[in-house]
Formats: sequence, C-alpha cells, structure tokens
Amino acid sequence: MLARKILPFGLPLLAFLALAFAFFPESIDDAYITLRYSLNLALGHGPIFNIGERVEGYSNPVWMALLALTGKIGLSMPLMMKVYSVIAGAVAILIVGQYADRVFGRIAALSAMALLACSTFFALWATDGLETMFYTALVTGLYILLLSSANPVTIGIVASLVALTRPEGAIFGLVACSYLAWRRGYKQSLAVLALLAIFGGAYELFRIEYFGALVPNTALAKVHTTAQTVLRGGQYLWRFNAESGYLVLPAVVVSIWIHRKNDTVLLGAAFMGAQLVFLAVSGGDFMYGYRFVVPVLPIIALLASGCLSGDLLTDSNVRGWMAVLGVAVVVAFQYASLPPMRVRVDNLVARRSTHFDVARYLVSRTTVADTVVLSEAGIVPFGIRARVYDYLGLTSPYHSVFTADGHVSAENALLDQPKFVLLTMKEGHAGALVPRTNVDADLFDTLPLSSRYKAVRQFYIDPNLSYLDKIYYKYAPDAVRIYFVVYERI
Repeated sequence: MLARKILPFGLPLLAFLALAFAFFPESIDDAYITLRYSLNLALGHGPIFNIGERVEGYSNPVWMALLALTGKIGLSMPLMMKVYSVIAGAVAILIVGQYADRVFGRIAALSAMALLACSTFFALWATDGLETMFYTALVTGLYILLLSSANPVTIGIVASLVALTRPEGAIFGLVACSYLAWRRGYKQSLAVLALLAIFGGAYELFRIEYFGALVPNTALAKVHTTAQTVLRGGQYLWRFNAESGYLVLPAVVVSIWIHRKNDTVLLGAAFMGAQLVFLAVSGGDFMYGYRFVVPVLPIIALLASGCLSGDLLTDSNVRGWMAVLGVAVVVAFQYASLPPMRVRVDNLVARRSTHFDVARYLVSRTTVADTVVLSEAGIVPFGIRARVYDYLGLTSPYHSVFTADGHVSAENALLDQPKFVLLTMKEGHAGALVPRTNVDADLFDTLPLSSRYKAVRQFYIDPNLSYLDKIYYKYAPDAVRIYFVVYERI
C-alpha cells in the first residue's frame, strides 16, 4: 500500500535524474567565473578573481561561499556545483509535488511534478553549475513557507538567502513582506523586513569596504535598461511559452481565474510578477533553456496544474488524460527547441567544450606572473593561474575596460603587456577570418596587437560539441566556422 503511494512520486524523480545524466557534461562559462572566486576564497586570498585585485565579478555571494567551503574541505568544486544543483532540482520537484497533492489533489500533483521533472529547460539548468537551481529551490521554499504556518524568523532567513543568492532575489523578499502584512499583520512583515535589512545591509557594508563599490561590477556590465530591454523581456517570455507548446502560461491564467480566491495562486502570481519585473529590467538572456524563467518554473508548473484540481472538471479519468496529453505536448516542444545532444556512458565525468582545450593549451604556457587578455572569463581562467584581463568588463573593472563611447580600451587591455590575447574570430563564406563581435574588433583593429603579437594557435569551436559551443553560432548565423585565436606577444 505504501509503495503504491510513493511510486507515482518516485517516477518523476527518476525521469529528472535521467535527464540530468544526459545534460551532465554541459558547462556554462559563467559558472567557472564563480568557481575562480570560490577557489581564491578557499585558498585564503579572499573573494577575488585576480590576486591583489578587488573586483566583484560575481552576483551570487551565497553560492560562491558554498562552493568555497566545498573546496576548503577538499571536495571537487567543478563536480559538486553540479551535484548541488541536481539535488536542489530534486528538492524543488518534491516540494511542489507534496504541496500540490495537498491543495489540488493527486492528479494535479503528478502533473506539476512531471512538468518539472521531464522539462529539458529545468534539467539543463540543474546541471550547468550556476546558482540557478539552488536559487530556484530557495525561491520555491520561500513560496511554500509563506503559505504555511512557518514563523517569520525562518521566512526571513530564507528570504535573505534568496536575496544574497541572486540580486533580483530582493524582489521576492519584498513580495514576502507584503504578503505577510496582508495575511498575518505588520509585526511579522516587519520582522522579515528587519532580517532582510540586517543580512542585506551587512553584505552591502562588506561590498563598500572590500570592493569600494555600491553595486557589483557585473551590474555595471550587464544592466542597461531601456524601452528596448523591456520589449526584449516580453519577447523572451513569449518565446518560452511558444517553445513550451503554447500551453503553460495560458494554463496558469486559467488556474488563476478558477482559484482566484486561493492564496496559492494569488501568491504564485505575485512571485511570477516579481520575476517579470526582472525580465523587464534585464531583457532576458541569450542562453538555451530560458534561465531567467527557471527560478519560477516550479511555481508555474504548480499553478498550471491547478487546472486539473477538479474544480473545472470532476471526471478524474478526463483530468488524468488531460494531464498526460498536456505534459507530453510541453515536453515535446521543449525537447525540440534545444539542439540535439549526445548521451554517453562517461557523461558524469566528461566535460565537452572547446574552452577546456584552450585552458589546457594555456596552462602549460603561462605562470602566475603572466597576463592573459580574453572575453571568455570562466572556464579558461579557472583552468590557468595567470592573471586575466576580461575585455567584456565582468571580472575586470567595467569603467576601465570600456571608453565613454562604449568601445573596448585597447590601451588599457594591453597596458601590462599580456603574454597572450584570446580573440573570437569567425570565418565567412569568403574564407577570411574576421572578428566575431564588436569588442573583438576593438582589439583586433589596433596597431599594438598587429605589431606586437602573432597568432600562434586556432581552436575550432565545434557546434556539435556542447551547447556552450553551439551558442556562438546561434548569434552569428553568417559564420561558417568560428575559432578561438590565440595571439602571443612577440
């Protein structure tokens, strides 16, 4: 009898673990930016990218500290960042399933779990190593705590962790305070707000003292909100719904209407609204799998499955078949929207990306006294010990990297006579190699590079190797082949 109750909930988890195994070799460059900070912190140098340079090039303090602690106790940070993410994904699935079963019934619960567990978007971001899935589990936990009888101290601590795992997490903290003021009174709301202020204020004081800045360097590099940015955020959400079979968001709207007096959907809608604010500010992102929707994907799955609660249709057989069909359509569309992937027996240990090849090439040719100039500031820098100058301005001071007119300052990039410069070049149909982006061109077209450096190695970026490699071609449709070209100082 117990097995019959547990088995239906176990099957979605098995499906999720199978997908996680399939995606496990995938690596995102940004995850290794955090790892380099974590490594230096674990080694006692502090949260820095280059020793002696204090630039806040990460936006996930809690995740960065967790990985540093992992390295400090002797565990592999590149492996554990993926393991932690898979665990967080499984926790989010279980939390949603358990809560949906209690509020909407068994069919809705299994539907919500299946939407998450079989989602290629969800599985991809449960293995890429960024803080995304850890953050998602925290956001989901905060949502459920608010709907339960949890005390304000617990809620305040979790809300603070959310806010310190991603900067936009503070919006969820404000939603939590507003909800508590509405449902439980101002005392509990103020208690949570006080904890948010204490933890957030403490980190802000640390930022000012340690980095000498009010905001992280990543915000200067990435956040440039305009009307066009807001439009891109809306388009990003539209594409997510389209690549989820056009079913998910309409199902959420129907569920909100059906259960419009239920706090589950009202608070869920507020959480989704909080993420929409961030989409409007950021404009979404360029990676596969809709990373900026994933943090509220468990809530989306829960609300969408609320259509199957029995309030709209009483026949359980009909609801069951609707759940199966709906999940199948969503999963099929999501699967089709991603490039094909290769599953091998060595998936748990293999890391397939050209970035790792570049790192292996440079590590034997550089020392801690050397400088390497590049824009791919994650995997390659983590694999070498040389100082790194990032000409995208994420881990190097943004205002020194770029001039007032928005161009890369070649003078500053080459100021310390770097031993190597790594550019991304594309080959068109004519066969000539040209810079892939404007920032690559800003360096390539300068006299110092052409007169003092020579190309010593090319690395073909194979789009069939990984999603990270494939993404270069997604935004360069005119490119026949794309290369990393290594220039060495003469």
